[in-house]
Amino acid sequence: MRPDMDVAFSKLISPRMRTGTIVLHALLENIVGPVAAPKEIRDMIESLPGNESLSKQSITNAARRLEELGLLERPDSGGYAVRYGYLVSVLVAALMDLWKRVGELEEEVDALKRVKK
Repeated sequence: MRPDMDVAFSKLISPRMRTGTIVLHALLENIVGPVAAPKEIRDMIESLPGNESLSKQSITNAARRLEELGLLERPDSGGYAVRYGYLVSVLVAALMDLWKRVGELEEEVDALKRVKK
């Protein structure tokens, strides 16, 4: 990872940045992608190499499950829109957890190496 990203992640996982991450999540909350109708989604999927044809119902069912997770929304105009802000928040939180876990594992490895010597 780039050194500036190392610094950013080490600061983000700091307990002192809890409020900062809450502010970040709040600012990202309202970023939503364009609305796509189930037919458009089906056409996009079918245009990808190696993908099978999906029914409108299967797309609707999958979209509802994604909506329950907060990753999609259904605007009044119909169709579905990705909640990019929420998705980015979820990914940032996951990266922060992984960053912390990698640091812990590196410390464990270093400790084991010291014991071996």
